[in-house]
Amino acid sequence: MNFIILKKDISLYLVFFLLIFLSSFARKYIPFAESNTWGALSGIFIMFFLYFKGLLNLKIKKLFLIVLTGVIAYSSIVIFINMSFNPNLNISRYIFSLFILIFFLIGAVLFSSILEKVNDKMFDKIINSVFLVLLSDGLISIFIQIFKNDRDFILFREPSHFAIVALPVLLYKVTTSTNRHAMLFIFLFLCIGLVMKSMTLIAGLALIAFMIFRIKNLVFIFALLVLTAENIPDLDFSYYKDRIDVSNVNPTLFVFLSGYEEAYLNVINTGAIGIGFQQLGFSKHLGKYRKALSDYGLPNINIYDGGFLGGKLVSEMGVVGFFMILVYLYKFITIKFFVNFSPDPCKKNKKMFFHSFYIMFVFELLFKGSGYFTQTTFLFFVVLLSLLTIDSSSRWKNDAYNHEAH
Repeated sequence: MNFIILKKDISLYLVFFLLIFLSSFARKYIPFAESNTWGALSGIFIMFFLYFKGLLNLKIKKLFLIVLTGVIAYSSIVIFINMSFNPNLNISRYIFSLFILIFFLIGAVLFSSILEKVNDKMFDKIINSVFLVLLSDGLISIFIQIFKNDRDFILFREPSHFAIVALPVLLYKVTTSTNRHAMLFIFLFLCIGLVMKSMTLIAGLALIAFMIFRIKNLVFIFALLVLTAENIPDLDFSYYKDRIDVSNVNPTLFVFLSGYEEAYLNVINTGAIGIGFQQLGFSKHLGKYRKALSDYGLPNINIYDGGFLGGKLVSEMGVVGFFMILVYLYKFITIKFFVNFSPDPCKKNKKMFFHSFYIMFVFELLFKGSGYFTQTTFLFFVVLLSLLTIDSSSRWKNDAYNHEAH
């Protein structure tokens, strides 16, 4: 009996850890493991996991099927229209990506369904374990950086990849902790961000501090930031200055700016319909920042993902993609002003994590991303579906999953 309970709990831990860390680990150590590969694996893995464990029956709502059909129909129409004046379109990439998208979204629906059956206590334990792994990776990487001068994480290929995954979990942790622990967590991740030179992580920490602390606490945190920065050996602030200096050729900054520039060019040059799903990188509408990158010997850097998800979405889906971003921002503002993120250990529940993830997804959407089929995009769909379920239901079945054998 106890073995069955333990096996069930381990399965839940396993699926969470694979969802969060598998993609990043594979992309770091396996050269050909791109985000599309993860998209296929995630959906298929979740479906098989749920079916073989008998934890869920497949119940997909008609609304989901309508939305999915609408997305496929719109993207197909856009591709068909663009074929007449863009001979560079990659139709095989489009078709293959559609199949991945179907697996991807069905996997998200199924995983959202299983979260309905996980109680808040178990869910909090799982997120705590994920947080400890992320914190350990960051702290170990600090020592590697100090002694070997290597900006390298164990589980992530780039500091920004670490930041995108860690920020939602960190916001949940500081929101569900005491003030003292919240400040400690922010301090530790601040050290990670400064030593590993991750502007994404530092910007995320600034947003977290703004959301959860009062003015007097923000003043204290700012003083702590200055003190910390002054005592970190060999900390070079010129790195951060160069990151925002458009007068110099900075690949990271130029990739970011080209994402916005190409989104604008692709919208106005296609009559606002976009260039087609997964066609970024095959368009002839290139801006000055992309041309500058080519002159610098980096013509293909981030050419298929646009540097961040929002730029890719608008470039490929046109006004529909822009409308999706507006809807996201509206919900972002609603959560920011109507959800209390001040530290409180009594807030340990799934809905708080969903709100935390939704808020911090803004960095992948508007600042730094790797395309559609990433683990964080997958989890965003899960969060979105879960929030829709909560909003449309009078009560959510938090206690459906329990530790009793059936």
